[in-house]
Order: sequence, then C-alpha cells, then structure tokens
Amino acid sequence: MDNQLFGGWLEHDLNPFFLFSPNGRVRMMNPAAELLLGYASPSLFFDLAVRHGAKEGYHLEFAPLSFDTFHFYGLLAGRDESCVGMRLYQTPLRGGGEGRPLESQQRTNIYRIIDANIALFAARSGHRVLCDYDPALPPVRLLQNDFSRLMGKSLESFDPKEDPLTLSLQIEAGRQRTLLGRRWPVATLTIKGSGRSALHDGTLKALAESMWITPVFEPNAIIYELVLVN
Repeated sequence: MDNQLFGGWLEHDLNPFFLFSPNGRVRMMNPAAELLLGYASPSLFFDLAVRHGAKEGYHLEFAPLSFDTFHFYGLLAGRDESCVGMRLYQTPLRGGGEGRPLESQQRTNIYRIIDANIALFAARSGHRVLCDYDPALPPVRLLQNDFSRLMGKSLESFDPKEDPLTLSLQIEAGRQRTLLGRRWPVATLTIKGSGRSALHDGTLKALAESMWITPVFEPNAIIYELVLVN
C-alpha cells in the first residue's frame, strides 16, 4: 500500500491504531489512539495487544472494552519479530428509533434546556447546581422533549446533603463520531455530586441511547457523550 495513502487512512480512521516495538515502545499511533492516552497508559494497550494477539499474524477478538466514554466491541492484534500492532473497533451508536429522525429536528440551544431543568430541580429540592459551560458549543439538533426529560431525571437522581452539584458541558477537542453518514464533533456533559441513586440508571440509559447519547454511570457522577449534529 502506498505510504501516503496508508498514512492518510490512519489519520482519519476513528478506530484507534497502535504500533509498538517488541519491548513496548510506541512506534506509531493515529489521532484516535492519542485520545485514549488521556485515560490509560501506553503499557496497558501494549499488554492488550500482546495478550490478545496471535504469536504470528493477527487475531480478531470480540470483547467489550471501555475507557470512560470510549466504548469498543473488539480488537485486532498481532505481532511478528519487529513489531506488535493493535486496532480497536468502536461500538456503533445505538438509538434513533423509527419515526424519530434526528436530522429533521430543529436546531436547539442546549443551554436553555439545561438551565430550565436546573431551575426546576433547584426549586423542588433546594439544592444548588454550579455550571461550567463551553461557550463555543453551537446550536445542535435534539429531540427536545426527550433531552429535557433526560436532564430532569438525571438531576433528580442526586440528593446532595451539603455541597452543590456541578455540571459541565465541554467540547472534546479532536474527537468525532460518525452518525447519519457524516462525522460530527463530540461534547461531554458531566453531572457530579453526592447522594446519587442508581435506581433509575436503566431508564436513563435507554432514554440516552434512543437519542444517540452514550451514558457512563459512576458512584457520584453521570457522564453523557453527545454527538453535536448541527
């Protein structure tokens, strides 16, 4: 394969690719792999490649792997005398449903929906919510009623005793997801606080995934990965 073509393919591939020397030193990685290094060390990915790869040639294995909001359904790994390589395959976005075409929705100011739900939550519970918004976030296409419902139920799952909740909405620089045949930027919506109940996590997960939103539930936080379709 032509080196220029190969390099361009790796550069634009949304699936992370690593190439290591036999002793674990990184020789090459694409931008999608670089993003993962914020959540795990190169040695972890080298160990995965060695553990799951064939001793000669390559081995494809279907195994769920997650690093924060990065989710993968399998990996292709292998090695020879000169190198160890691995490619991770992103889990496809789920959701949508018949009769719910996201591309037909009007562009929405997401801040207004979030602020309205925060005001309602504060009025009902008496708890404060401290916000940190990325000012560069553009209007996006959303299923407005469902997203408002998701926000309301997410906030209601917290019952902090003293400290306020914190909510941040930030664009993930360099991250993209494929949806509706195009690549779109990604933002992360994080709600943190004490007293979080996991009782309704199943409902939140189903509601989020119906809108192509990837949820991560932690003991004191809910993290949503949003695809910014505009």
